[in-house]
Amino acid sequence: MKIILTIIICSAVRGMCGELWVKDTHYGDWDSCMRAGYKDSLQWIEESGPEYVNKNQMYVRFICQEVPVKNEDT
Repeated sequence: MKIILTIIICSAVRGMCGELWVKDTHYGDWDSCMRAGYKDSLQWIEESGPEYVNKNQMYVRFICQEVPVKNEDT
């Protein structure tokens, strides 16, 4: 089993989440995935900029989940 990270972009103004992004990286443990989730979430906010974040009341959710991998060596 490996762990994948899915990031979800949400808007409090619209009251919904839309864009999903599944990172191509497989993580070997939960801690690594969680750290990447927080880091990547902050990167999304920084790249969106204060004007967009404030206007849309943007927030980021993320999920780490175990998935089966055909080749355990990858």
